[in-house]
Amino acid sequence: MFAAARTPPFGKLVAIALLAGIAAALAAPRLFPWQAMAPLLSLAALGWWRLHRARVPAAFAFGFALASLHAAHALALQLPPDWERRDATLSGRIVDLPTHEARRSQFRFRVDDDASQPAPLRGRLLRLAWYDDDPQPRAALKAGQRWRLQARVRAPRGLRNPGGPDAEKYALAQRLSANGYLRDPQLGGVGGRDFVHERGALLTGDVNKVGINGFCWGGRITWLYAEHNPRLKAAVAWYGRVVGNQTPMTPASPIDRVSDLQVPVLGLYGRQDQSIPQESLEQMKQAIAQGPLAGRG
Repeated sequence: MFAAARTPPFGKLVAIALLAGIAAALAAPRLFPWQAMAPLLSLAALGWWRLHRARVPAAFAFGFALASLHAAHALALQLPPDWERRDATLSGRIVDLPTHEARRSQFRFRVDDDASQPAPLRGRLLRLAWYDDDPQPRAALKAGQRWRLQARVRAPRGLRNPGGPDAEKYALAQRLSANGYLRDPQLGGVGGRDFVHERGALLTGDVNKVGINGFCWGGRITWLYAEHNPRLKAAVAWYGRVVGNQTPMTPASPIDRVSDLQVPVLGLYGRQDQSIPQESLEQMKQAIAQGPLAGRG
């Protein structure tokens, strides 16, 4: 006979009850108000710990209340209905690597959490798109940059096709408050702060002693960032490509921007590496010899 008084606080039966409570909350046709779930969570936690004979139902109630509060919080982050398809001028930071396609670039944008921003979007995470047949302007988007831009926003949603992904579910899991697209991209401007340089300064303790080091694809990014940021002290590129075809994903190669290079770069390459021909490295050497670093040795 099962002895309820001996039910351990973290046994298998309690774990099953906890998961059952979570599943019941997620399967419910509607969410219960958080004003009711918050007290239930506290009472269930107390009963789980103190009432040995009620541990199983208390664990169920705890799971139900916890999942309900979690879901309510996720929904509270979503765009209010009266903001659907509204234009907003936003300031914030790009928080991931932009994805470039033939006619579109997508990126995640964290809106500044201050009084100058629209209240429903303040501090929220958005997924924005920039549509333009010309990929060159969109290539200016970089992770860590600060932008001020105008976007039309809408709540995340998608079609629930059988076997297809649920876009709204994905947005909730990623804490995305809204999707949107840039209304007038040419009015946007890059802020004067460089996130990568700021991060390096935090690590070195000196804004004038920041370097960059990259391997393989990161070697290519090292070259490009050294051309972008003249404040770097030095850069080291390990076998990064310096020559390549222009595509929406790679709108420029290091050799295309060598005229901007003002930072000493140490390039480390294998002579027998077939993926990076020696001819391309010779082209880069000749281009550097004719650029701003000419005569520095």
